[in-house]
Amino acid sequence: EAGAYAKKALLSVCDWDIYGTSSYVAHDTKFRDVVANMAFTYSYINDLLSEEEKERVLSVIKERALILEHPTEGIMDSVFMLKNSPYMSHGGSALKALLEIAFSTYGDLPEAERWLREYLPLYINYYPNWGREDGGWSQGTGYGQLNLTDEKLNFTLYLNGMVDMYRKKKKKNYYN
Repeated sequence: EAGAYAKKALLSVCDWDIYGTSSYVAHDTKFRDVVANMAFTYSYINDLLSEEEKERVLSVIKERALILEHPTEGIMDSVFMLKNSPYMSHGGSALKALLEIAFSTYGDLPEAERWLREYLPLYINYYPNWGREDGGWSQGTGYGQLNLTDEKLNFTLYLNGMVDMYRKKKKKNYYN
């Protein structure tokens, strides 16, 4: 029953206008949430989807993920821009979402492997971009709590086979 509901909801979201009210330019945070949750749902109910439904869902996820990586709507906070401007907070959130999409679609979406190879090292070395050696959070404790809670899933994913982000140490001159 739950799987059937998730399938119906996922296929419904595929009909949303990517450039409409759920677009990156309209609300970048919700755009990231939509596509990351589409990818999570796809990974959970993959066996309930027909081949045609899988293709449809993956094509929408891919189109949204490519916008997340390289927005064409004049938005500067993108994953690609982090390489030169590491203090763009929304770019960091976009990076997190792109990696969630990559993990969720790995093996089904060819771009997923490229995203993991290209952006996982950036994420590991980037996060947290706002803190300092003393553990401070320059955006305040509210944002710190929100971001750390939001990142817990990724930290757990990386802990189970890649990098222990909970014990990550920074170089003394990390910000110089």
